[in-house]
Amino acid sequence: MKNRKITVLIPEDLLDSAMQSTDKNLTDTIKEGLKLLGAHRAYQQIAKLRGKIKLSYDVKRSRKDRSE
Repeated sequence: MKNRKITVLIPEDLLDSAMQSTDKNLTDTIKEGLKLLGAHRAYQQIAKLRGKIKLSYDVKRSRKDRSE
């Protein structure tokens, strides 16, 4: 993964709170926050599909296939 050095202005109280929540250093806290933002967007896209895709799963058949 290619790294990029940036300069940002972040409210100190917000940053302190985030670092306390993660119990990590500044860089790791920022990385974790950015990963969570990316995951949030993916979850939103999945949520839009709710009720649009029908899935069926036969537990008995699955167990039978596994035992054979």
